[in-house]
Amino acid sequence: MFVADTRYPQSNPSRPCLLWRLPNELLLLIVEELDQESLRRISQICRCLLEIAAECYLGGSKFQDTCVAVGESDWRVLRDKDCEALLVWRRTKSFKVPRVLWFAGSRWTGDHQFRALSVFFNLLMGLEPVQQAHLCLYAGPTQDSPGLLSCLESIQASGCQELHCSGGACTGIQTSLNGCVDHCTSNLRVLRVDSPLLFARWTVSFMVTALHNTPLQRLALTNTGLTPAEWTALMASLKLPQLNVLEVEARCPIPTLVGFLSRHQVQELRVSSNKHHSTSRVKLRPRPRTFIPSLVMLNAPAEVITTMMRLMDVPKPFPSLAIRLRPLSGQHHVFPMLMDCTEKFPELEELQITVENDINDPAVCAVPDDERVCSAKCIVLRLLERGENLNITVSCCNSCRSQLTQRTVL
Repeated sequence: MFVADTRYPQSNPSRPCLLWRLPNELLLLIVEELDQESLRRISQICRCLLEIAAECYLGGSKFQDTCVAVGESDWRVLRDKDCEALLVWRRTKSFKVPRVLWFAGSRWTGDHQFRALSVFFNLLMGLEPVQQAHLCLYAGPTQDSPGLLSCLESIQASGCQELHCSGGACTGIQTSLNGCVDHCTSNLRVLRVDSPLLFARWTVSFMVTALHNTPLQRLALTNTGLTPAEWTALMASLKLPQLNVLEVEARCPIPTLVGFLSRHQVQELRVSSNKHHSTSRVKLRPRPRTFIPSLVMLNAPAEVITTMMRLMDVPKPFPSLAIRLRPLSGQHHVFPMLMDCTEKFPELEELQITVENDINDPAVCAVPDDERVCSAKCIVLRLLERGENLNITVSCCNSCRSQLTQRTVL
């Protein structure tokens, strides 16, 4: 028991606050009768009431359920209702910086939640930063806002090394690259964006600034909503000397992508299929082929690989090629597409083939007479759906039989 007024002097000694004369046990009994909003407010009065009220408040909001142990890492998985509790927890003595913070948005997510997250990351200044921040916004919001911009800027300023933002459809969001490039200090090593929300009116300034000021080693830009012309302007302006791994969407023009590779030391490249953009064979004017010495792994749809290899050369032997097979408009067979790709890599160490589940037409999967042989030493086959597409898998194995040392069918 202690008499609190000796530790908390009053601004008006003639009218002392009798609350501080109560022992902690009685104060705890009082706060247990308060509702959640009253508990949150009383926790902001002073350190003493914070420690007394925080346990009741965090327990009532079930904040302890946000802690998820993944291996040896401490994850915090938050939803809208947890943002206010996060700020209360930050000010308690029991606070420990989580290694990973995951926020799952909803259709009710707004500036209030994003600004609470912004305040939390601002309060981490001087402490060990959160290593990974994930904003999972598939359920909402559907538009960007000043609060989202503030949240992103605070995450970057806190020293976070990985930022992942996903969610949002390409339709209904006006994207642009009309953002000002500001100079800032950043520790971001990994930036993965799978949403057009970060290229919208408010947030595009963060994206442009981050892409020009961060020492990125891994970059993924998919489902951005950018037009091919905007992709060309963006890629031409970037200088990322430490970049090792790159992932872009199929909407990015292939000549632009090859030009970017020629100016960087990218080792792994992935071109993702875009649900809102159909990839087709591209007509290219003749031009010199560019040698890309750093590339050791290429993962893309078959038609993208075929077009890229008309513009560039890669080291021989090539370590790893991953092909995703799907029929193009008006195409009768996918097997020739596979062989068209592999013949561009006469010395191939590993070949990964993914047969997408939209290949279910026997006519498309039928294997025509083709005497070409793939020279891959190791082949990995992935079937997303069992069925007629097994025909092309077996045929591929037969075509690779002369050089095959290992086969795995998943």
